[in-house]
Amino acid sequence: MKQFTMLTDPVYCGQFSKYKDMLDKSGEWMYTSEGKIEWVKVCEKTMDFPIEPFLDTYAMGKCTGLIAYWRKKVAETKIRPIVKVYDQNSNLISTIYVDYECYNIDLHVFMNDNVGVLADDGTVLIYSHQSQIKMQKLFKFSYVLRCAFHENGVVVFAKDGNIYECENFEKTHVITQHGFTERFKQLEIVPEQYSYTNGTLCFALAYEGELYLYSSKGSYKIDFDNPIETFAISTNYNYISILFQDKTMIVYDIKLSQEIYRTNVDFDIFGTFLFLKWLGELAPVAVFQDGLLFLSSDGTSPCYSFSGMCLAYSEHDSLFIQTQTESYRLIEVPENVSNVLSTMVSSDGAKLCQIFDERMKNPVLSMMNSEIDRETAKNECIDTALFLNDTKSRVFFLNAAELTENTKNLENKILRAKILLTLQKNCSMPLTNSQFEQLPLSCLSERLCIRHLHIVAAKIFERLDEKTTNISESYCCYVIDNILDDDNCLETLIKDDFVSISFAASYAIKKGRMNLAKNLTQKEQSYEKKSVLYSLINDWKNAFENCDLSCDSSSMIQVIANAIGYHDKNFVNNCIAENETICYFCIRMISIISYQRIRAILELNSTMNQSENLLRYYMSFSPDFVNKNVENLAKIKELQKVIGADIHDNDIVGLSFNQTIRKLAKNYLPETAILFAKESKTENRTWERIFVATLVDEKMYDKVKEFVVTKDRKYLWDLVVFLYLKNGEKNEIHYFISKCDKMDAKRAARLKQIAEGENYVKTINENPPEFRVFKSNSW
Repeated sequence: MKQFTMLTDPVYCGQFSKYKDMLDKSGEWMYTSEGKIEWVKVCEKTMDFPIEPFLDTYAMGKCTGLIAYWRKKVAETKIRPIVKVYDQNSNLISTIYVDYECYNIDLHVFMNDNVGVLADDGTVLIYSHQSQIKMQKLFKFSYVLRCAFHENGVVVFAKDGNIYECENFEKTHVITQHGFTERFKQLEIVPEQYSYTNGTLCFALAYEGELYLYSSKGSYKIDFDNPIETFAISTNYNYISILFQDKTMIVYDIKLSQEIYRTNVDFDIFGTFLFLKWLGELAPVAVFQDGLLFLSSDGTSPCYSFSGMCLAYSEHDSLFIQTQTESYRLIEVPENVSNVLSTMVSSDGAKLCQIFDERMKNPVLSMMNSEIDRETAKNECIDTALFLNDTKSRVFFLNAAELTENTKNLENKILRAKILLTLQKNCSMPLTNSQFEQLPLSCLSERLCIRHLHIVAAKIFERLDEKTTNISESYCCYVIDNILDDDNCLETLIKDDFVSISFAASYAIKKGRMNLAKNLTQKEQSYEKKSVLYSLINDWKNAFENCDLSCDSSSMIQVIANAIGYHDKNFVNNCIAENETICYFCIRMISIISYQRIRAILELNSTMNQSENLLRYYMSFSPDFVNKNVENLAKIKELQKVIGADIHDNDIVGLSFNQTIRKLAKNYLPETAILFAKESKTENRTWERIFVATLVDEKMYDKVKEFVVTKDRKYLWDLVVFLYLKNGEKNEIHYFISKCDKMDAKRAARLKQIAEGENYVKTINENPPEFRVFKSNSW
C-alpha cells in the first residue's frame, strides 16, 4: 500500500481517542423513511456581512465553502459593483472590484473558487481570486430578466424575448423564445449533460404561480390544479419538488411524468418561509426563519431549529445553513457509517473499534478471527473515517481499519481519507467525502493554488498519479512575482521536484529578470529546452552548443529562427560557424535564411571544405526537398492521430518527429516507434538513437538493456556507455556491460576499456559523429 505522510500519519499516531469518545461526538441523529440524517453545528462565529436573503445578492459554490456577497444599492446611475468573498468562518478571502458599470448583477461561485458576475446588460465577467480572467458580451440591445449559472456556462432570459446560453463563457446561442416581459419569480435549469433531452432545460415560475418549461424542442406551460409557491431541483437533477400555495409539496421525477410522493408542509412551526431546497438526492427541505423541516415521504417531517434569517445551499450529500452567528449542516448518513456510530447497532465495524481500544490488553488476532468479519469491519471503519470531518475521528477509524493488516484493496479509500485530513488541517478546506468525489481534480488544484498552497497540491496530485503541470506553472509565477531577490527566488524554485525549470526560466524572461533566467537555464536538464532558453536571453554560443547536444530538429529550427532576427548578425554568424552541425542545418533552412548569409556563415568555418559547392548542390534540389518535407509533415500528423487514439494521448498530435519518438520512449512503446519510423521513411539508426537517449534521461535502465542488447542494435552499445558516463552512472555501466558480455564478449571487452579509460570522459564534449543525429555523415 502507498504510504502518505500526512500531518499525523494515522499508523504512527501515538495518542488515540477511545471509541466511546467518537460516539459522543456524533451530532443529532434522525431515522427517516428516506434514510438516516444528522444535524451538525459546523461553526459558531458571527459573520462580517448581514444575512438578509430578500435584500442582497449571495452565492455559494458547490464543494467550495465560499460565499460571494454584494450589497445592493438603490441608484439611478450606473455603478461599479464591489463583491466580497468569504469562507464559512467569515474570513474575507478576496474583494473583487468589478471593472464594469451596470445597475445590477447576479453572482455565482464555481467549484474552482472562481466567481462569475453577470451584469444586467448581459455582460459576463469571470474572476479568479481578484483578477479578471474573462469577459463576454452575451447579447446586444437588451437586458437580463433572470439568469441561472452552471459549471460550464450561464443561461439568461433576456428582455428581447430570447433565452441565451453561453457555453464555457465563449460561445452564445439562442435556446428558444420566452413570453415574459418583466422579471419573473424563479428560474432553475438542468444543464445539457444531465438532461434527458440532450439539451438544457429551463423551468421558469411566474409570480402568478404558473410553471413553464423551455428547451430547444419547444416551450410548454405545465398545468396544475393549484398555483405554485416555489420549486426546487435535486442536486443531481433526477427529481423536482414543487410546493403549492395550499402548502402541499409533491416530488416528481425530472420529466414530471411520475409522482414520487406528496406531503403537507406545516408553516406554523417556524417564522417566515424562505426557501425550498434539497438534501442531495434524498429529500426536499423547507427552510424558514429560525428552523427547517425535512420533508420525508412518511409525513413525519423532522424539524431542526436555529436563530434568525439564514442562507441555504444544497450539496451532493448535505444542506448547508448559514445564519448570522452560526453555521450548520444537515447531512445524509451512509448505512456503513450509521452501523459504526449508532449505539443501537453492534456491527462488525463497531466490534473492530472496540478491539482496537483493547489492543494492548487482549490478543488482537484471535479476537478478530473469532468475533468479526474482517472485510465488513474494515469497510465500515474506512467509510466512517471518510464521513467524519474532525481530524482525531478520522485518525482513529483509519487506524482501526489498518489493524486488520489487509487493506490493499481499499488503498484508494485510505488515500482519499488521508487527503481529506490534509485539506482540513493544512488548508482550512473541510470537504465531505461526497464533495471530494464530485469535485474535479482541476478545480481542486485551482483552489489550492489560489490559496498559494502549491506544494500541498503537488504532493496530493503526485499521490493520485496525476500531472502537476498546471500546479508547477502557477507556483513558478507566484514565486517569481513575489520573491524579488534572484538568489532567494532561485533557491525556492529548485528545491521542489515538481517545479518546471524551463517554464520558470521563460516566465523570468517575460518579467525581464534576465539574471534569474540565466541561472534557471543552467539548472535545466533538457538540452532542447536549454537551447531555446539560451536563445531567448541572447546567449547564442550556449544556445547552439545545446542544440547540437539535443539532436532535436524542432529546437534547432526554433533557435535558428530566433538567431536570424538578432540585431548583431556578425556575432550570430560567428557562433553558428563554430558548430558544424548547426552549419549543415542552416543549409537545409534555405527558405528562411538568405543564400548570401548562409555563404557568409560557411566561409567563416575553416573546417568545412568546399562550402560553396555544398551550398550550390543543396540549392539544386532545395525546392524538391521542401515539397517532400511538407508531404512528410502531413503524413506524420496523420500517423500521430492514429497513435494518439491507440495510447489514449492526443497530446502527441502536432509534435515533431523527435518529440514523438521521445514520447513513445517515455511510455516504452518500441513497436509503435518502429511502425512510426517506417511509415515516415526514417532510418532506424536515426530514431533508435533518440529512443535510447530518452530512456537514459528517464532513468529507465532496465528498458535500455531490453531495447539495446540485441544482435541488430550492437551499434548503440557505445552510445549507451557514452550517455551513462556523461550522467555519472558508473554502476549502470557495469550492469550494462555484463549483459552485453553474454551476447558479444569481444565487443563487451571493448566497452569496458572505453568505460575505464582515463581520457574518455575528456572526449565526451567532442561528440564523435557516431553519436550524432545531425552530423554530416547522416544527411
